Amino acid sequence: MNGTALGRDLASLHKHYAAVSPSSPTHIPSPPFPSPRDLSTPAAQQWIVDHLLALNQTQQDGARAWRKAFWSRVVKGIEVGFAQRRAEGDEAVEDEEMHPDLLETMVDYLSSPAATSAGAAPGISRRVYYYGPVNGPIDAQACVALSNHLLADPTLVLRHKRIIELGAGVGLLSLVSAKLSAGGAAPEIEGAEPRIVATDVDEKVLEMLQANIAENGMQARVNACALDWELAPDPEHDTGADIGRVECESSR
Repeated sequence: MNGTALGRDLASLHKHYAAVSPSSPTHIPSPPFPSPRDLSTPAAQQWIVDHLLALNQTQQDGARAWRKAFWSRVVKGIEVGFAQRRAEGDEAVEDEEMHPDLLETMVDYLSSPAATSAGAAPGISRRVYYYGPVNGPIDAQACVALSNHLLADPTLVLRHKRIIELGAGVGLLSLVSAKLSAGGAAPEIEGAEPRIVATDVDEKVLEMLQANIAENGMQARVNACALDWELAPDPEHDTGADIGRVECESSR
């Protein structure tokens, strides 16, 4: 299934499920949410069982209501898909049925009490975000939230000539800002310094940061360099006019 349109949609759906995003699973667009016909196929059902149900073992009950709505949409979609295929004369559907693990999951969510009751504290939810070229999941809710904020209002990026990110890590915010500036104002000038500086202190983090910048083709707009906050000047001897220049070694 890898490399197919359905495979890409399912991979994107996996990200939505892991991140418990958007606020309601009914808001996940289609695609990436597969069509009922695609959902009903044995291959799609098995992929969902292998990849999405496995996440239920690592996530707490805080997102139980969200997941209940998600699986309800999946099960309903499969049922609609079966009906569509029968109407189309697909004889294979007569020998197929919904994956038992999906039915068991839906029954579990329908039969168990609500995750929270009136006056009770909400449960704990763990959200996981997947990015490339970084390998593995990253818990970075604040970074993702701020990235979404910038995407919703690009003027926050475009109105500034220079941007510096402190503790950049994988550089998500810097890369989002670079993408926005590349697609908006701030034209690229040959020979000019990158307008976005992503900083961190750890050498391995900086190597990964530079690799991410190169992977996204943003070397002309984003520079990565080391910055140790502990080496900042004493505030008592610092004036508003004394703004030090951060010396960066180009990642190009």
